[in-house]
Amino acid sequence: MSSGRRALPVRQAARRAEQRTGLTKEQWQRSVGPYISEVLAAGEHPMLARRVLEAAEPDPDAEFEFGLDCVLDGLAARVGHGPVSTRTGARPPGG
Repeated sequence: MSSGRRALPVRQAARRAEQRTGLTKEQWQRSVGPYISEVLAAGEHPMLARRVLEAAEPDPDAEFEFGLDCVLDGLAARVGHGPVSTRTGARPPGG
């Protein structure tokens, strides 16, 4: 599947959210910013704070490749061949 086809559902979801709320992604982020700041300042949700502070837009291709690697490694382990990486297409030594 091409990266464009994988990104299509993400773009469609963003478009639907914008139509539903009347806000662009950036406008929505600015509108919830004060609330998120209050939640983080309270210090009761350290994992959320970490995620927000380290947040970056995930690369759809990298996310897909990671998921595919997980599935392929699981299948390879199930049939006894060891992990197979989609990045190199090669098995590790002894695999």
